[in-house]
Amino acid sequence: MSELPKIELTALVDGRAVARETFSGPDLVCVIGRGEGTDFRVVSHGVSRKHCKIVAEAGGLILTDLGSSNGTFVAGKRVSRRALVGEGEFAVCSCVIRYSIELGAPEQAPSRLVSNTRRGYADLTMQITPQSLRKETRRKVVRPALRGHLVRRVEGPVPERVVLLHKGTMSIGGGRGVDHEIAKGPRVAALVMRADSLFHVLDVSPKGDCVKINGESRATAPLYDQDELEVAGTTFLFRDGFPRQADPPTRRWSRGDL
Repeated sequence: MSELPKIELTALVDGRAVARETFSGPDLVCVIGRGEGTDFRVVSHGVSRKHCKIVAEAGGLILTDLGSSNGTFVAGKRVSRRALVGEGEFAVCSCVIRYSIELGAPEQAPSRLVSNTRRGYADLTMQITPQSLRKETRRKVVRPALRGHLVRRVEGPVPERVVLLHKGTMSIGGGRGVDHEIAKGPRVAALVMRADSLFHVLDVSPKGDCVKINGESRATAPLYDQDELEVAGTTFLFRDGFPRQADPPTRRWSRGDL
């Protein structure tokens, strides 16, 4: 008899948890990657569609790289196959995945029918154990719909303007027809895209020099709560969730004098 493995995975990007799921069962197989249909999906730059997998083998859990472009690393060393024990972490590109392994009750023989011959009875009796009722389970974390908004700074007494990120892709630029028009810049300067667990901004200007995150020029970058986004000279503050009317407008700006 062997003990049933159970593993909890937590994906961290820039130190922030973006996904957490638990897998268990005697035939546990967990494929990790950014592609749709993977068991543990990680949407991060450099992660392959099917990057690596964790498989239950001989009572233990084995981490195997699936020929990924950028490799799987344990303790800073690239590995192709490594046993996972207890608690620890491994890296797939810029994403760190922490794991915690527990071993459950030993797996016992399945239910079986036996003949009850005592006292001349010829009926059949079902032998049932708690383990025979066990089903291989995979618990998925139910994530709420990803919500966010931009607070645009406006000079003078005009109140700040809130831009809801209600679409999968929002365009920002100086031309007509974009989702949010700014005073200057190319017709489409930047796109704000909603991924599985994060919002990302992409500089799509002709020269690729219109986007800054917290004062640093970026071609593409994830957006986190309280990040300052500048597009062609127009400054926004990114906030998670829906805007709360009770918040004083001045509290939204907390990264120095804008």
